Amino acid sequence: MNKLIPIFLLISLAGCSNNNLENSSEINFNENAKLSKMAQENNAMPRDPLVEVIDANEIELHESAYLLDSVMADLTGDDIEEEILLYISPSPFDEETGEAIYWEDLHLWQVIVKNGEKTYPLYNYDLGGKLSFWVTPEKQLLLVQDAVHLVVYEFTYVDGIFERKALIDSGITFKRSVVEW
Repeated sequence: MNKLIPIFLLISLAGCSNNNLENSSEINFNENAKLSKMAQENNAMPRDPLVEVIDANEIELHESAYLLDSVMADLTGDDIEEEILLYISPSPFDEETGEAIYWEDLHLWQVIVKNGEKTYPLYNYDLGGKLSFWVTPEKQLLLVQDAVHLVVYEFTYVDGIFERKALIDSGITFKRSVVEW
């Protein structure tokens, strides 16, 4: 009899977890159905869940933000160049000597696109590594996050917003060559 009680409890708990899983998948199914219905009503396709939408928004620059790079390029397809700005806080250079500072901790990296009066904060995160970007002939911005793991983001302008999608995300710590050419 004593052995039956733990077995009964185990079966009861397993039954409870199955009910919870069934309910949660029902909720997810219902939410997905609602989203699909809303998209159909608005003549819009449901968005890819792996794509993050970035709308025009004001961004606050840290007082010690250092403009690391600035590029003009047409990302919106309107034949007018937008300004792409890459900031880092704090500055990577010593204010007195101008020499590079070696970092071992996180720093705030910001990538901002200015399109007339609109500002799009494409990247605004602390990172223990570095960022670099390229603009493709297809008017996309590729951003490489080189830190504990490698991530390559693709930013595409669509109907007044930028869409961000991770093309590569190593998700693990990796080793790389650090040889300077």
